[in-house]
Amino acid sequence: MDFSKSFSFMFKDSSWRSKIFIGGLWNIASLFFIGYPFVLGYYFSVLQNTINGKEEILPDWSDLTDKFQKGFMILIIYFSYTLPVIIITVFLDDTIGDTGAITLVLILLLIFWLPMVTINFARTGDFMSAYRVNEMINTIMNNTGIYIPMVLLSLAIISFSFFFGSLMFGIGIPFFTFWGITVSAHLAGQFGKYLGGADQKSQKVNV
Repeated sequence: MDFSKSFSFMFKDSSWRSKIFIGGLWNIASLFFIGYPFVLGYYFSVLQNTINGKEEILPDWSDLTDKFQKGFMILIIYFSYTLPVIIITVFLDDTIGDTGAITLVLILLLIFWLPMVTINFARTGDFMSAYRVNEMINTIMNNTGIYIPMVLLSLAIISFSFFFGSLMFGIGIPFFTFWGITVSAHLAGQFGKYLGGADQKSQKVNV
């Protein structure tokens, strides 16, 4: 995997400025919730293109229906994993009181889990593959040395892009963070592409 490539691949696209700008506008629309499916759908498109070796240009914004459908499915998947965490947190809070540490652990687990869920969905195109828990746990355990750095780097670049955008009186936040989202998607896509060659080589861990 070439992590450095994720920071520069979009610049090969002569239209990268306009595509990032439009993505930034959808980021702004996410403040009113309507932009989330489109931003997630674009993330998914970059991820899927990278897995399939179509990474030289950024996806078009022409097919908004496709972006919305993909993003909405991901929202459903994310919500289905987030809801149990909310329920557990509320239940524990009612029964044992202060659950700050437990809540933090659950949130961190969710942050590290959802990228694998998205990658598995993108690799197969099968909605139910997002719920093949044993399969995904095995994948993470067999590739921890790549998966964990990939997730940490994704979190770092999103945080950095938010901070850098905030230096421009906050105006740059939606646009720089959208660039960070494309970098994160490419990183995840590289991992998904790597799995295609690693599946036959990896020694399986049974869960």
